[in-house]
Amino acid sequence: MSQNPKRTTIKSLTLVNFKGIFFKTLSMHYLMSNLIGHNGAGKTTVMGALLINRVPDNRLIRLRNNSDSGSDRSDNGVWGRIDQGVCYTVVDYERYDGQRVIAVVQLKRLGKPRVEIKLSAITGIDHDLPVRDLLMKPTGEGRYEPLEGKALKQHIALLGGHHESFKSLGLYMAWQFDQRILPRRMDSSQDRQRYYRMLETSLYGGLSSELQKGLRDYLLPSDNHVRTSVSSMQNALQETRNTRQQIDSSRSKREFIKTLLESSYALGENTLALAEQRHNQLQQQLRQARQEQDHLEFQLAAGQQQIEALEQQSEQQNETREQLQQQEQVLRNSVEQSRELDRLHTELEQLGDETTQLREHLQEQYGHQALLNEQKQQQSNVVHQLDEDLNSLVKQLSDAKAAYSEELRKAGLYQEAVRSLDESRELLNEPTLDSENLTHFLQSIVTEQDNLQDHYHHQQPMLKQMERIRQQFDQARSILHTFDANNDQTITDDTISSLTDQWLQSGREKRQLVSQKAQLRQQHLTLKQQEQRRQSLLDEMKKLPDLWQSSLKDEDSWQATLAQANEQQSEQIALKETCDFQLQDNRVREIQLRNELKQATENHRQWSDFQQLYEAFQGLLPEQALTQTKDLSQARQYISSEQQHLNRLDLQQETRLATTRQHLRGLEQLESEDDSQLQRLAELTGGEIVSRYFDDDDISMEEAAWLEAKMGPLRQALMVRDIEAAASIIRNETERPEHVWLIQGSAGDSFSEDDFITAPIDQPEDGNILVNLSDRIARVSKEPEFPTIGRLARENQRQRLIDQEEQLLDERQALAVKRKQLQQASDLLDQLAGVSRWLDQSEPPVRKLEEQLETVENTLHTLNHQNNQLQQHLNNLLPVIQFLEYRQPDASLLSTAPLKDHLTSIEQQLEQIHQADDWLAQFNDSLNQLEQLRLYLEQAPVSNLEQQRQKLSEMQSRISLLSKQKDQLQSTEQKLPYLRHKESESRKNSTSDIQLKIRTEWEEKDSRKRFQQQELDQLNGQLQALDRNIATDEEIIKRNEGQILLKHNQIKGINLEWSSTLVDEHQDALELLLTQKSDHDRSTQHLATELANQKLQQKQCEEQVATTQSKLKTLEPASNHATEDWNSLLECARETGLYNRLYKQHLQENDTDFLVNHIANARASLQNALKSESHSALYQQIQSAEAGNLPQLFNLVSATQILLNERMDKSLATADDPLEALNQLENHLTKLETRLGDAESRFLAESDSMGRHIEQKINMQRRQIMQLNSALSSVHFGTIRSIKVELEVIETHEKVLNALQNRFYGDLFRQSDLSIEDALAEIFKKETGGTITGERLLDYREYIRLKVLIKRAGSSQFEPANPTNLSTGEAIGTGLAVLTMVLHSWEVATQRNHQKGHCANRLLFLDEAARLDARALATLEELCENQSLQLLIGAPDNVQPKNGVTYRMVRLMEPHEHVIFSAVRGKLPKVEVA
Repeated sequence: MSQNPKRTTIKSLTLVNFKGIFFKTLSMHYLMSNLIGHNGAGKTTVMGALLINRVPDNRLIRLRNNSDSGSDRSDNGVWGRIDQGVCYTVVDYERYDGQRVIAVVQLKRLGKPRVEIKLSAITGIDHDLPVRDLLMKPTGEGRYEPLEGKALKQHIALLGGHHESFKSLGLYMAWQFDQRILPRRMDSSQDRQRYYRMLETSLYGGLSSELQKGLRDYLLPSDNHVRTSVSSMQNALQETRNTRQQIDSSRSKREFIKTLLESSYALGENTLALAEQRHNQLQQQLRQARQEQDHLEFQLAAGQQQIEALEQQSEQQNETREQLQQQEQVLRNSVEQSRELDRLHTELEQLGDETTQLREHLQEQYGHQALLNEQKQQQSNVVHQLDEDLNSLVKQLSDAKAAYSEELRKAGLYQEAVRSLDESRELLNEPTLDSENLTHFLQSIVTEQDNLQDHYHHQQPMLKQMERIRQQFDQARSILHTFDANNDQTITDDTISSLTDQWLQSGREKRQLVSQKAQLRQQHLTLKQQEQRRQSLLDEMKKLPDLWQSSLKDEDSWQATLAQANEQQSEQIALKETCDFQLQDNRVREIQLRNELKQATENHRQWSDFQQLYEAFQGLLPEQALTQTKDLSQARQYISSEQQHLNRLDLQQETRLATTRQHLRGLEQLESEDDSQLQRLAELTGGEIVSRYFDDDDISMEEAAWLEAKMGPLRQALMVRDIEAAASIIRNETERPEHVWLIQGSAGDSFSEDDFITAPIDQPEDGNILVNLSDRIARVSKEPEFPTIGRLARENQRQRLIDQEEQLLDERQALAVKRKQLQQASDLLDQLAGVSRWLDQSEPPVRKLEEQLETVENTLHTLNHQNNQLQQHLNNLLPVIQFLEYRQPDASLLSTAPLKDHLTSIEQQLEQIHQADDWLAQFNDSLNQLEQLRLYLEQAPVSNLEQQRQKLSEMQSRISLLSKQKDQLQSTEQKLPYLRHKESESRKNSTSDIQLKIRTEWEEKDSRKRFQQQELDQLNGQLQALDRNIATDEEIIKRNEGQILLKHNQIKGINLEWSSTLVDEHQDALELLLTQKSDHDRSTQHLATELANQKLQQKQCEEQVATTQSKLKTLEPASNHATEDWNSLLECARETGLYNRLYKQHLQENDTDFLVNHIANARASLQNALKSESHSALYQQIQSAEAGNLPQLFNLVSATQILLNERMDKSLATADDPLEALNQLENHLTKLETRLGDAESRFLAESDSMGRHIEQKINMQRRQIMQLNSALSSVHFGTIRSIKVELEVIETHEKVLNALQNRFYGDLFRQSDLSIEDALAEIFKKETGGTITGERLLDYREYIRLKVLIKRAGSSQFEPANPTNLSTGEAIGTGLAVLTMVLHSWEVATQRNHQKGHCANRLLFLDEAARLDARALATLEELCENQSLQLLIGAPDNVQPKNGVTYRMVRLMEPHEHVIFSAVRGKLPKVEVA
């Protein structure tokens, strides 16, 4: 059973004179009541009647359902739902304490759509008295008419009840709150509207978008604190904008003055520096150019002499190279000849060894040949004997076989033997040939054949040798013809040998002549070189000066002249060394002076920087003198102490300023809501608020605080003439303070608090006052910090605080200026510490060092000139000495006779050698071939060579015929045994033993014959191979002998003495010569490179001389002009007093382009600053000034100073000096920036406060939502086990909060054309890209979103409560549960404020519940039971509720429009009521 506390519940709803319903009382179930009917049956009218009774505000109520037709949807409000006459909507309540109270709302039509509403309540009526008896009176015949006004009031009084009328809606709503019908007070129309919207939302059911959006308004209260912050921000913003305008104006002036001042100073400084730099540079360049010209002219003369000496050395190198080339050629020829000689000796030795070995081998082969021939003869005899035996055995075997074969075969064999014998007779042409003499004939033929073969094999090599000798004779004849092709004479075999010897001898002579070629060439080269050297010596002597040339006659005069030249050179070198020593001393002095000048220039720059820093420091702190290093520490301690002192003062001023502003904010608090309500009540009652009596009194704030503490709540009392009348008026006002004090008196009378309040006189002054209220009651009140009594005192105090705020701001601005000056002084002191060594130091002597350097440079110029002359004399003398020393070895050539005849003789010999060399080149191969053939030309070839060939051919034919005859005879001889078997027929029956014996013997001898034949064949092969080897060796021996003879002839043709180390000796000599030649080539190449470089340098030197001369022509007038400009600028700067301020020695260290660019930039900056005043004379002067005219540019500086003195605002800067006036303007700007920083800090603090307040408010409401969720967690119905509302900050709005708290967009608020609201809207746009009105961003509720979540049975996670994932009953139930919790939150707030249990009636509606089925209704029933909710449902006919109270409604139009109700009470679980 539910343990919910007892609540006020609706017992019934009564409608009187509504459309179709004249009178009807509907009993309401304590949980769920249902209205069932078709569209138009009146369900919405009934629910509207209950809604009107709860919130009777015709401005809010819209009685329209979703099923109305298009014409009806134009809502007519309450007017359209009632009939003419008096109408009532009456709700009968049973209070939480069991008492009966009735809320009555009387309605009456006026002009459409106006409705008159009267509100009243009935109490003290018994529970069993029906409502009809209270409101209706019978008129007879069962008719009734409604009572109203006094008649109703009297009728209620007669029934023992009390009828209370309410003159205002607020009183009626307050009464409902007191009866615990409403969950909270709804004195304001905003509260009533919110409550009505919530009830209206419940009509549509479910989780509608209206419900989701309205949760913020239902649950979260509004907050006006942000608007208070916005007001403070607006004031700070306005002050910021005003101060910024002043700063912009001052900055504009400051920037204009600063730009003109800095630009003019930069123009003057750089112009002075450029003029002096040009003057010094051009003077220096002029001196350098003159020195350079002298030096270049000297270099030009010395270079020409050096070129001549190098050319002479080059010619000598060329002569030496030709000699080396000739020697190289001779050595190369010698190397080749030595290699050829070594090769010939090696080959000759090899040929001799090879020939000896061949002869020894040939003797061995001859012995082996004889042995093989003997073996062959023996083996031939054995084979011949075996052959005869085999033939015999074959015959015997044949005979034996014939004995055992057919007789015919035997006869055939016999005939074959006879035929063979006949063929042999025919072949031999011997008719006498028979079996007896056949062997004799065979032996004679074999003997003849062997003799012929031996003779043939003996004659055949001889024939080949004859043919080879013939070929060599023919080859030698053709070679001899090539030597003398023009000779047509026939060369016979007898003359070939002698001609060959003649040509070979001629070749040897020509080779001998060619071998002398290198030696003759060397002699020719040596003679030619001597002649060339002599001629070259004479030519080079012509190049010498006449003084030296005339003294060179012979070798002795050459030595004397060289000694004289060396003596003069020594004298010149001694003079030059003295001059060099002086030059070295002066150059060291020059370097020393330049280093000293460089250091002095750097020191002067540092000294100038120090002086500027010191002057600036003295301008800020004149009382701090800096003469020693320790003064810096003392000054730093002084600055640090002053800064700390100023910081403490600033902190104190800031604290006082914050206190003053806090007091101002306390005095500027807006009027509270109670004050406005009291003022309205005072106007209604004709009274006066007591505190107003003290507004015009001239009292102090202390007196006002004392009075306010003394009077306590009486300060807000109303002084009225009639307390009762005033109380009656106040009772009827709903919007009033909870407690209103009334004092009787006339509003115009004077007022004295002592008439009403008694306070002891002697009290301690501790900020508290004791007030006696009666003899036994007293009150102790604390004096307020900001009293509300005494308007004049507050205004006076406020003005004093404003003046004090301005004074504090001025003091803080002055402190800011002092802090800035101290910081500048500290920065200057830090810089001075880096150059502290210049404390109490004099100016570095730059001018003195420059004069000393100029003197040393002039001395150096003179010494350089002397040194150049001495160097020139030495340079002239050096080539002469080098020539004399270098050509001294050739001095003897001066007395040598000419060598032309000797050269001609050698050249003729060389020509003969050249012809011989050409002939050898043409016939050398032929000679070599002829030498090889010479061995075979000793004996003439035979003349009958053809006859010998014919004899050998006939002998070969005879051998062939004999071989054929032998074969035939042998075949016949083999068949002769067949003749023996002439009588074989008679011997047919011979035994097989004879046949077997013959066969065995034949096989044995046949085997032996084959073996002996194989050995014979091997011997024949060995003999043939041996014959070939012997012939080959003999031929090789003859060829080697010819080669040996040829090699001896070639060795004789080489004119060198051979030794085993000859090649190495010549090769080493060649390599040594090649090394000398390579070194000479490198030396020659180096000399050529040096000569080319020297010529290039000479050419460059000539170009430099021309350039220097041209440069001098340009420099001289330019230097004079620069000197005039510098003197003019110095005079102008000293006259205007700008020299000490503008002259910067260190600027000259920059290059010219740097200064020119700075001058151009300063001029452009000056012109740009005056661009808006293009008509001014200064602007025209700047525009017309020439960039190169330095005096004209410097005049712009003076003109700018005059303009600055004219333009300086004397109210801000009183100094005449523009620089000092600029510092005064800077101080004024610092004060304004301090005021701006203070205003911006206040503004940003308010912005931060606003953001933090919104965030705090959100967090506070988050806690409230968490408390609400603790109540929702117990809600369960259907499958839903818990509901909660989740508060989340909208991401886009959270960015705005972060921007406000982190001050991201402070610049937006500084724009003069933006209000606070517009700036907030712009922040939202920048952060999110969307748009929103800034007014909405002042409401913290716009920053949050509320979402409804549910948790189902069996799940531990919450999920969004979307209609798509909920059933109809769950969706409607969830929506109603949330609205119920809204009511619960209101009750909790009420209980928290009033400290008493307040459990109001929970009423909600659900119209057009067409989707409800039995399950959905059961879910709603469960919800109503758990949450003590009274729910009125309107549904169509298809819905069949089973529980609660159900009214079926039918609207009938005949005979008149009326609605018929049929009630059915269902069953619901009983609820125990506490």
